Amino acid sequence: MSFYFASTLMWDFSVEEIFDFAKENNFSGIEFWAEQIRNRAYSPDEIKISFEKNNLNLTLHASSWDLNLCALNKSIRQTSVDEIKRDIDLAHFIGIDEITVHPGRMSVALDSFDYGARLHDSLKEICQYAHSKGIQISLEIMEKVPKEFITSLEQVQNMAEDLMDSLKITLDVAHCDSIEEAYDVLKNAKNLSKVHISNRRENKYHTALDDGIFDLVEILTHMQELKLPMVIEGLETGKETKFLKRNINYLKELNLL
Repeated sequence: MSFYFASTLMWDFSVEEIFDFAKENNFSGIEFWAEQIRNRAYSPDEIKISFEKNNLNLTLHASSWDLNLCALNKSIRQTSVDEIKRDIDLAHFIGIDEITVHPGRMSVALDSFDYGARLHDSLKEICQYAHSKGIQISLEIMEKVPKEFITSLEQVQNMAEDLMDSLKITLDVAHCDSIEEAYDVLKNAKNLSKVHISNRRENKYHTALDDGIFDLVEILTHMQELKLPMVIEGLETGKETKFLKRNINYLKELNLL
């Protein structure tokens, strides 16, 4: 079974410590976050060397925190596209072949603005650039909160129908309102590349696997059969890794890790 973890769960650790933790705890891979690499001033050379010497898989989560691929402001939108291209260059340098990308969101919640068309154009430019570098783009389906409008598989397919041969899909279980919704994506997404796993409470996302409204035992067992990479999500600062270790213990109790 392919379990990864998001590097943001070890925000204050060094590159070497992150790789060592993954190896010591039998993870198959790591999803590094571009924002963490830059904010923590990680050396791309060090990540590349660690990647080459360790038998681990890597994906990269593209920058998203200050970006908007469908911003009404054209300069902001183009800057966002250019930042994703910079992440593609980073992935290419390290040797990573897939990047997780967040879709854009509404600047203001007015139906008169065609955000889907703007997002489509941004993704088309990103996919073309990624293809030239041998990188696969995987678009993440977002949670149902104000201003997010790519919150279902159907919305992805409608917005990017002509790009689906170039786009993969990332399912985030915590972004779903029910386990049935997650199963629907697992069943109907023909180009699913990975699953972000965490639990959620009603209004809090990315809680520990055993802390939330979902009983994840069944769906984790089901995904084991699909042989998809599963990335434990979350953010933890400090040097204790309490959150990550809690998730590891949960998976070990289920004999999944």
